Amino acid sequence: MQTERVTRERVSILVVDDDESTHDLITAELRKKYSCASAATAEEAMSLLDATFFDVVITDVDMSGSSGLELCRHIRKTYPDTIVLVMSARADSRNRITALQNGAFDYLSKPLNLEQIARSIDYALLPPSA
Repeated sequence: MQTERVTRERVSILVVDDDESTHDLITAELRKKYSCASAATAEEAMSLLDATFFDVVITDVDMSGSSGLELCRHIRKTYPDTIVLVMSARADSRNRITALQNGAFDYLSKPLNLEQIARSIDYALLPPSA
């Protein structure tokens, strides 16, 4: 019998986007099911990651300061058990490939579909198949 990798009550998510309305919208929606925090920059996210474990980080690519791709690389190297979902308004395949090569689990295109985000999170949290 397989068990879930984590239970929903324990799942913690960090949303990183320098657009306040975007991270507020995503955070408010995800708080219905998960523990959720937000950060406006990659640097702020790194500080939060140093202080608290997050199961999932959802980050925008284009932000002031360090990019979401740089944050993704940092998370893969420093917090390998944290799942990273990357989002971007740029729907080019090169950006998608770069994100996946840097350790992103999924690449989400803006405008965001909140149901798609929830499905991606649920899929990412499935236990590995035996």
